[in-house]
Amino acid sequence: MKRIALFTVLLLALGLASGFGDDILKPALAVSGGATVSWGYDLDTGVSGFANSEDISLDLTLIAEFTNSKGEEAPIYGKIVVENIDFVLTADSDEAAEWDLWDVTVSASIIAGALTVDIYGAPGLDLDKATRIEDDDEDITGIDDDTDDSGDAILDYEGSILATPYSGAGVKVSYAFAPVTVALTAISQNSDSTDWTTNFPVSYALGFGADVALAPLTIGAGVGYGFGNYAATPLIAWLTVGLDTEMIDAAAALDLDLSDPALYDVSASVTFTPVADTTLVAAMYMDSAENLDFSVVVTEPAAKGFVDNLGATLTVYVLDVLTTLEYEVKADISYAIDKITPSIGVVYGSEAGDTSYSFGDPAVDYAEVADTLFSLTAGVSATMIPNTTLSLTWTSGDLASPNLGTDASWASGTLGQVVLSAEVAF
Repeated sequence: MKRIALFTVLLLALGLASGFGDDILKPALAVSGGATVSWGYDLDTGVSGFANSEDISLDLTLIAEFTNSKGEEAPIYGKIVVENIDFVLTADSDEAAEWDLWDVTVSASIIAGALTVDIYGAPGLDLDKATRIEDDDEDITGIDDDTDDSGDAILDYEGSILATPYSGAGVKVSYAFAPVTVALTAISQNSDSTDWTTNFPVSYALGFGADVALAPLTIGAGVGYGFGNYAATPLIAWLTVGLDTEMIDAAAALDLDLSDPALYDVSASVTFTPVADTTLVAAMYMDSAENLDFSVVVTEPAAKGFVDNLGATLTVYVLDVLTTLEYEVKADISYAIDKITPSIGVVYGSEAGDTSYSFGDPAVDYAEVADTLFSLTAGVSATMIPNTTLSLTWTSGDLASPNLGTDASWASGTLGQVVLSAEVAF
């Protein structure tokens, strides 16, 4: 009771505690952080030295989920939801500690039976439902990204659908009549990413969608269009299908440019979970520009899974199958023996010299360096001291054909680096 009363006082001070009624108050406090000192040696250049880093945070969640509604007994009422109120304390070696408000979500709605009107919280409008595999992913080591989603254009330089989700102020009106929910979203965005009050031209985007929930199957469809600065966005239609079961989850999506039906992109994925936390995820993506990509990721967690203390991840990418054909295989494995955990990793891949997009001028492309990649990692970590991890790690460069930095997407050097580190974390 004292704990609840204490947080209620804090909420009152913030002007949030009025009208609790039967609402749920779930305070939580989480402190995490760590500091690391490491000594590294570059086997190629002979450069060595120390590095220090730390990351400390305090998350004070005053309300995990707080719903404050007035007159819910009436046919029409207003509702506000506040989620994830976190105060984060950050500190580093160069600055004093600071408090930041982080990840707060506030939404307000007017509800009249099956009708909901969202009046606060930018609704957003995502016209691109297909999930790309080769898309600015730093985890795809050494393989170039040949898609670009940094702009507002719906079409990338090769002509495939590449819609950037719209953000801005707006309203969303939805109506639910089981098992169907329909929604109309309208948003506007000023040319300088603010609202209309700055007196600059405003662009609009509209989207209409419907979802049908037939457990375990969900089917969605919709259309969207942009005006003003969004006028480059053609009329886009989408179709999504999802399956959610205890062992198998699946998803598929199709985006179609109705102004030119020859332009499309489609994706599909399947997640198989045979035992707790052990997963196999297979995915594909294809578009009208002959981009055809596949990926398979198998994860075996150390804590659970098939074999206790064994952690393993296998990732396979096969990209641009219909054109230049690139691939990568990455495997990491570790095994905890009491408080000692040795690990080893290998990456092998091939890039066929594909092209990258020069944003701002679709006619300008530049060829990347054709290359292969073969790299290794090996290490061991120990947790004999409470809250402390000691580790020794070797990471090689490209052992197959070192390019010494001529291709910025690939690591330079051959012999790699050795790092000895001590981390204190809680």
